[in-house]
Amino acid sequence: TMPTSTPMPTSTPTPTATIRPEFRSAKVYPIAFVSEAADRSESLQLINADGSGQRTLFPANTDPLASLILDLAWSPDGKTMYFIAELSKTYARRAYQVTPFEADPEKQAYSAIDGLPNFDYDSLILSPDGRYMALIYSLHPGDEGYLGTGDSAHLSLGIFDLNTRV
Repeated sequence: TMPTSTPMPTSTPTPTATIRPEFRSAKVYPIAFVSEAADRSESLQLINADGSGQRTLFPANTDPLASLILDLAWSPDGKTMYFIAELSKTYARRAYQVTPFEADPEKQAYSAIDGLPNFDYDSLILSPDGRYMALIYSLHPGDEGYLGTGDSAHLSLGIFDLNTRV
């Protein structure tokens, strides 16, 4: 014989929407993104969450074009952004920082990270506390610290202390 089944009683949920208290007063941060132009150059842009106030953070108008921008990382306090970029003039990949929210326009400009060796960087990431930066970079024959043999570049991993600049 075929057993019979009895459906389980179900309740119909009443949909509700409430905003959790910690999100009511949350600060809305701008969005950073990489934009590619028709000539295939890239720029680092910042825009408010509502779509207003778009501006270029890198490269500056007087600089050569950027061929590539990699690995955007905000400091935990949200004041400084770190990134890797390759300028079309040199084709060297360097690590940069920019502080876009400084009141002084001179401090808003991007700069190479002070104390960081001039290697060709491929990737960066910040520690959760924002003190250390891990970087993958290429070492070429003749570079200080090159331990390879032959004439090819080798990838290396470096840890940089942003407080002590070592």
